[in-house]
Amino acid sequence: RRSSARAKLHRAGLPVPESAPPREIARQVRERFAGAAQADAVRDIDDWLVRLEQQRYSAQPGQGLAALRADFARLRWPR
Repeated sequence: RRSSARAKLHRAGLPVPESAPPREIARQVRERFAGAAQADAVRDIDDWLVRLEQQRYSAQPGQGLAALRADFARLRWPR
């Protein structure tokens, strides 16, 4: 999903390096798209990326992926 998020952000004008972890992608999203018109979408993307980072280091790494995938599909991406 991180690669899908990168592709969507690239289309929105924010190229994210392949090596960037979710917390770094979240930081870049906050900096680039912090405008008032997109504040809700930016917060949702930031929250999702933080959850992805938590999943990455979870003691049970497979658990919770279905919810992350479903939430990813519902995210509103900046344009």
